[in-house]
Amino acid sequence: MLQDLKYQLEIAGICVKENEPLKNHTSFKIGGNAALFVEIDTAEQFCTAVSTLKQYNKQFKKPQKVRCYYLGNGSNVLFDDNGFDGLVLHLSKQLSRVEIRGTKVSAMAGASLQKVCVEAQKAGLSGLEFAYGIPGSIGGAVYMNAGAYGGEMKDVLTGAVCVDKNGKIQFLNAEQLKLGYRTSCFESNGWGIMWAEMELKQGDKDCIWEQMQDYMSRRKTKQPLDKPSAG
Repeated sequence: MLQDLKYQLEIAGICVKENEPLKNHTSFKIGGNAALFVEIDTAEQFCTAVSTLKQYNKQFKKPQKVRCYYLGNGSNVLFDDNGFDGLVLHLSKQLSRVEIRGTKVSAMAGASLQKVCVEAQKAGLSGLEFAYGIPGSIGGAVYMNAGAYGGEMKDVLTGAVCVDKNGKIQFLNAEQLKLGYRTSCFESNGWGIMWAEMELKQGDKDCIWEQMQDYMSRRKTKQPLDKPSAG
């Protein structure tokens, strides 16, 4: 069954790995192998992989359908030592572009939070200081409405570009994201996140940097950053 799916994905031009160790892709360094593993480098690959899986699963009833998991930076994720018997779509570092226009920041889902925070600081934009040091990606941060030190993603998010279950690009505004305490609409709709759209405020670069360093210092004193963890 999975060999058939692998063949369909390869026919669609997508390179598929078998039995990829998931411990190599998580901050906990824990987890068995993914039956099928795809490194997503472009938005087109993301859409194609999702639509191919959708078409493939149409022939099966729910218990037989191949499961799919979207994986970003792999922080705060625990995989079973027995592995994952479905398809893992891993957003590669190729999907990490950050664009800034005025006070608007757009970041691809594979971009690390740290990278986005630094780019915003360089542009003199304030509002993301709380996220500096959180080890996740933007995609993961949107998915769980990440937060720390009194701030959270819903304070700055204006919307997100997504891939729905049919492999189609959709845009959801801030209200449609249903951002709550460490939750969002993605926990129920099963869509993938491609871009995050944020609105920040003009600020002083030095003050922003000092605040970021203060948060990072607090994190280092309270969390074992040198050990495999979610921290």
